Amino acid sequence: MFWLMRERDRQDLPHEPGAWPRSSPSSRRGIEADVIERSALSLLRQDYPGDFHLVLVDDNSDDGTDKIA
Repeated sequence: MFWLMRERDRQDLPHEPGAWPRSSPSSRRGIEADVIERSALSLLRQDYPGDFHLVLVDDNSDDGTDKIA
């Protein structure tokens, strides 16, 4: 009865919380100009229903990371 697996898999899923916790991932960014855009967009495109803020910390690198971010 493998065709019923989807129905059984949904039975034990946790309920959605009444309020999603705030999420604020932070990352020190330096000498990462080649990956900063892809990295930040990956985080920002996540499907998170709660309050979400992305914090990037500039460590004064000189490769243009700050401008790209």
